[in-house]
Amino acid sequence: MTQRIASARNGVRLVREVLFPPIEDLQRIPVVDRREFWELLKVYFSAVTILSALIAAAAFLFQQVSIRNEYEWRRMKEAQDILKDWDRRTGPNKAAIEAYFCRKHGWADMQAITREDALSLEDRLGTEEMLKIRAGVVELLNYFETISTAAAHKIASESILRESLGSQMVRWRDYLREFTELVDRKNGEPAWGPYYSMVERWRKPVRTTEARPTPVTKRPPSHDMGTIDRR
Repeated sequence: MTQRIASARNGVRLVREVLFPPIEDLQRIPVVDRREFWELLKVYFSAVTILSALIAAAAFLFQQVSIRNEYEWRRMKEAQDILKDWDRRTGPNKAAIEAYFCRKHGWADMQAITREDALSLEDRLGTEEMLKIRAGVVELLNYFETISTAAAHKIASESILRESLGSQMVRWRDYLREFTELVDRKNGEPAWGPYYSMVERWRKPVRTTEARPTPVTKRPPSHDMGTIDRR
């Protein structure tokens, strides 16, 4: 232990003598050598400054990449939570709406509701079942708007939501269009605007990067009568 302490002290003393030599030693150095010494010292401190700046820049970039990865992970996690909750939040309402209108119109599968259906829903006409159906329609549209807002504001991963839920949300937009347009006209503004915007965005095909065809360079016609260009 004593030897380690002594070695450490010697190392500190050596560094101190190199970086901060005594005035007497500097005065003994010839002027020319003294100038070279100070120039080397300037170069040394300049290198240390540049290295410190590079380390700081690398640390900043690493921090930015880490933050971006963290945000991306959170968006993926939020999208996965929405997918896990999808059936529970939408399944009963979708099943009830489909069963009601398919039974009413004799449809085999759900189709877009008519203007009369929309008027009955909005005016709350009919039986108690109709009132429950209207409540289910509004709850379903509200949930679609919540998902659309999360995707639009990058709270949840839009690519995951579009791939997993896009076709269903677009289809239900068409099913309930007569009702939503009726409510929009009555309110004087889009009642579920974020949902409308996101659906129109998801209707468009996803852009993919395609390789451009390689241009074909035409060769000049051959003047050789003995050959035939069959291209």
